[in-house]
Amino acid sequence: MGTPKFGKSDKPGDNLAFVSLGNPHVVLFAKSFEDIELDDIGPKYNSQIPGGTNVHVAVKSGPSRLLVRHWERGVGKTMACGTGAVACAVAAIGRGDVKSPVEVNVPGGRLVVEWDGTGEATLEGPAVRVFDTEFPLP
Repeated sequence: MGTPKFGKSDKPGDNLAFVSLGNPHVVLFAKSFEDIELDDIGPKYNSQIPGGTNVHVAVKSGPSRLLVRHWERGVGKTMACGTGAVACAVAAIGRGDVKSPVEVNVPGGRLVVEWDGTGEATLEGPAVRVFDTEFPLP
């Protein structure tokens, strides 16, 4: 999935992380999903970052386990986001919240992220065909 690059928050003690894996991500850490309304904060952060951003809420549920919900720019809530799952896991590893490999549970299933803290991160999980379509070319 590449080597993550981290940004910094302007506010010390913020419970969020900025991570790029070739596309931008904001990860908000919460104690539960009830603490943060993704439908509200997704568009808020998306509009504040030039070009938009993906927004994720991550809840620690074990020493190597996260529960994650995704809001993707241009789409809204999604069942899964591969780079988003990696962004959440590497941010949590970097904070010392979890240890690699990290099980990331999203509405679409279970993913596993490995990262040694310096190099490239990897992602393992199922790939499922959602639909087929055809459209005419000009």
